[in-house]
Amino acid sequence: MRDNFVVEVGVEPPKRVNYPFRTMEIGESFVQPDKDLGKKLRGIIYQWGKRNGKAFSVKEDAESGGYRCWRIS
Repeated sequence: MRDNFVVEVGVEPPKRVNYPFRTMEIGESFVQPDKDLGKKLRGIIYQWGKRNGKAFSVKEDAESGGYRCWRIS
């Protein structure tokens, strides 16, 4: 089973991102400038919002080239 994997040394794990969901009020927003993380943001906020009774919206942000997240309820 081990033959199917390549073991590597010195590869850093991805950094944890701390989003401001907990402190956001309705109508506030933030930009995630990293497109790869921005694409994952929809799933992250859906699960977080569902557990915490809040709703968010994510749209591509033309100005920054990333994604903007709003708290909507």
